[in-house]
Order: sequence, then structure tokens, then C-alpha cells
Amino acid sequence: NQRAYPFKKGGYTIKESEQSNNKYLKEEDKEKLFNYEPETNSEQLALDMWKFSYYSGGVNLIDITEMQPKQIEDSYWWYYRSKTKRKSLQKKQEVPLKDIMKEIIERHKGSKKYVFNFLERTTTRNLNSLINKTLKKIAIKIDIDKDLCYQMARHTVITGLIRKGVSFEQLIEITGHTKVKTLRNYIKSLDIEQKKESIYNLL
Repeated sequence: NQRAYPFKKGGYTIKESEQSNNKYLKEEDKEKLFNYEPETNSEQLALDMWKFSYYSGGVNLIDITEMQPKQIEDSYWWYYRSKTKRKSLQKKQEVPLKDIMKEIIERHKGSKKYVFNFLERTTTRNLNSLINKTLKKIAIKIDIDKDLCYQMARHTVITGLIRKGVSFEQLIEITGHTKVKTLRNYIKSLDIEQKKESIYNLL
């Protein structure tokens, strides 16, 4: 009833998520990160993995660490998303190989079994922890006011594509998502001005 309604004037106010704008990097912060020259091997590793994920459309770390030589063709690499549990929904994703990605592969080249050498030394979980700790240190150095982490690469690339007016169908193809509903969660991280910009790009 009206008396019990909590959202009337002077009543409860729904608070916006304080983390909604911390899930992705704005363009100026992304440029800072991409222009940063690593000072240690750990920084080189963390930055390389963030870039590789970004240029691959936000690929999960486990899909990168478990890459095998057979998944690399002349101009692209392919994978099946490990996060897609149902095999019937899995779809082969093909990602163009930029020169910078080839350089990253060469820098961290693995044995005959895997493209990268990470699993020869550690687990994906430990690698993810190392990368996130290092990214946070880099963010402080270059004055990025974000809780920088590996997963942010995926949010950043998807947010950038949404701002450019890329359709949901194209986003599904690029990111490997199986449900439009999941992608809508990324849109929630856009602020009002970016939402307006996305709409204008679609007109």
C-alpha cells in the first residue's frame, strides 16, 4: 500500500554502485597503461597478459595459458571458452593475431605442449594473483585511479565496442558470450554520458 511504499519523497534512495565505473579503463587511462615501459619481468608479464587479453576481445586467462600450438594459424588463433560449461553451447572463437600479440607470444614462448611457458612454472590461479598484484602497483605508478586487474581488460574492450555502436550479435561473436543477458551487465558499467554516446552512434 501507499503508506508502506519505501521510495516516496524522503524515503529510501537506491544508491548507485560505487564500483560500476571501476570495471573498465577510460581511454586516457588505457593509453597510460599501453604506453608504460615495464621496469621488471613481473611488470612485463602483467602488461603483456593484459594487452593480449584486450586484443583478443577479453579472453579469460585460463584460455590463454592453455593455448596449444595447433590453435595458432598464420593470421589468427582460435579457442573454445573454458567458462562455457555446456559443450553444446561452446563455439569456436577466432581472433586475429596482431603483430604485438605475436611479440608477446615470442617473449613468453613455451614448450611443444603450450604456446606460453606459464604452466611450466606455476598454476593459472597463482599467475592471475601475480598479474593482479603487479597491475595494481603499475596503476599507482602511472596515476590510474582504479583497482586495476586482469579482468578489467575484458570489461574495457567490451565497453569500447559498445561505445562504438557494435551490435549485441557482433559482441557475442567477438567475446564468445552465449547470452545477451550477460552482455547487458557490461552496459550497466557505462556512465550516463557514455550511454548517450552509444545511442548516438547507433542513429
